[in-house]
Amino acid sequence: MIDDIKTLSTLYEAVLNNVPFQPSPELKKAIGRRNVDFRNGRLTLVNGTDPTPENAIPLIQQTQKRINDREDIIKRLNTLPDDASVQEVRATIGIGDSRAVNKSSEIRVWQSYVDSGKQYIDDMKLAVKEYTK
Repeated sequence: MIDDIKTLSTLYEAVLNNVPFQPSPELKKAIGRRNVDFRNGRLTLVNGTDPTPENAIPLIQQTQKRINDREDIIKRLNTLPDDASVQEVRATIGIGDSRAVNKSSEIRVWQSYVDSGKQYIDDMKLAVKEYTK
């Protein structure tokens, strides 16, 4: 059966021929981050669809929009003075998050959201690449 996998040019063909797929080490990391799913030998995007460009593009676009929105929040936070009050920070964020306490911690939080979104996009692109190679 391993020889059958080596002869197939794409994971898609493997799925069609009911041949088990073994994800690469990089893809295993993406699966571990839960940015793509791998269950019962089937690789899918988090919405349950096959990782094809047609299915990934809308998810990537949505994620990029969220990244852009979060980067805008970071830019607004950076305009505040370092000793901005909690009320100023919360008003700048524009949401009533009672966990917001100071400028630097909020920048770290929003930057982590941006980084996570970028990783999600990279993981989807990797899944598409492995699925269609």
